Amino acid sequence: MAEVSRGNRAVFIIENGLVSSAFVDAWLKAGNSIAAFVTADRKFPASSLSRKLDLYAAAIPALEAQVRRHRIPVIEADSYFSGQRAESLKSHDKADTLITLMTHRIIPARILELFGDRAVNVHPALLPHYKGPQPTLSLLVDGEADRYGGITIHQLDKGIDTGPVIARRRVPFTPHTHFHVWIYEIARAAADLAGNELQQYLNGDIEALPQVAASGNYRKSDRFEFVIEPRKTLRDVLALVDMPKGLTFRAIPGRPAGRRLSYGVYRPVKTVSHPTGAKPRITPFSLEMDISDARIRLWRRRKIAGILSTSAVPIAWHRITRRRQRGASV
Repeated sequence: MAEVSRGNRAVFIIENGLVSSAFVDAWLKAGNSIAAFVTADRKFPASSLSRKLDLYAAAIPALEAQVRRHRIPVIEADSYFSGQRAESLKSHDKADTLITLMTHRIIPARILELFGDRAVNVHPALLPHYKGPQPTLSLLVDGEADRYGGITIHQLDKGIDTGPVIARRRVPFTPHTHFHVWIYEIARAAADLAGNELQQYLNGDIEALPQVAASGNYRKSDRFEFVIEPRKTLRDVLALVDMPKGLTFRAIPGRPAGRRLSYGVYRPVKTVSHPTGAKPRITPFSLEMDISDARIRLWRRRKIAGILSTSAVPIAWHRITRRRQRGASV
């Protein structure tokens, strides 16, 4: 009798989110298993209420539910990288694949060597374009989301997003699209790759194609590029709040010694005056602060208001209208 294949068994270095949840669900449905989740998120795999609503609207199981159902160990990232956990999972728990999923962690060379060409990364842009962190926001800021929006699975190597490409899916962003609807479509594309081309690659049916040297671009961004903070100009701030519906904006009005306080804020931005040099004025409902060439006022985004304006509604409506469109075309 022929031996029944148990599928592939992966260690996931992962952060929570819609794309991660969709990818993991497709990986498991394809008959694979998970040796462990490795994460730097201390709250993992717990999800906020708004994320749970998004997942419910998208009909995607939460990672928290997958951990319980499949009894998947959760390992703190630093202990995995610094100790013998990687070697142990590969040898004793028979992990044969490493998948990095929506994380900024750089994988040490010794761990890459353990998995070889079965170490792969999921990158939310069309490589070789927009290598680097936070590509989805960078694509929107640069006006390139229609051209290079999508998802890529590629081999991990010692560079940043430079390894041979296994497969891609283009997911363009069109004007007036809700941000989280676009992320939902990227998640669907990632799940499709997880259940199809990634399986073919790991089973030896297709090969990864090297990226052309010096092709595409690396898009560098820092942690303050996509927040409203004192170094920004009024033009910078207006460009940020002109981004698509569904994006949550953060404002950092100042930098108190030893900590940085940030606040969720709404659009629009009201220009109060030229910079005054006065301290930020923070009330339960508004935030007034200096930026480099103006003093501005913003409405604060309260937790209850954020829940009431959940992105689950546009995701659910998008799924309903898409089913109607498919039914009408039959």
